[in-house]
Amino acid sequence: MIVTASASLMQLPIRKPVLLLDVVRAAIGLMLGAAFTHELFASLGTWGVTLLFLIVLLGVMFGVSFLPFAALRVSPR
Repeated sequence: MIVTASASLMQLPIRKPVLLLDVVRAAIGLMLGAAFTHELFASLGTWGVTLLFLIVLLGVMFGVSFLPFAALRVSPR
C-alpha cells in the first residue's frame, strides 16, 4: 500500500495485476464463505453493544480522516 500510494503521489502510472486480482478475490471469497456458520448467525443477537460501538467508531474515524482533507481542500482524482 505504501508503494502504491507513493507511486500515485508521484503521478506514476499504476496498473492492476488482473490475474493476481482474480486469484485474491477467489481466496477471500473462500475464506469468508468458510467463516459463516450456523453458530455465527445464532450468536448475532449478543453482538448489539459491539456493533453499536463499531458504528460510533466508524463515524469518528471518518471524521478524523475527512476533516484534514476538507481543511486542505484536497480532492481525490
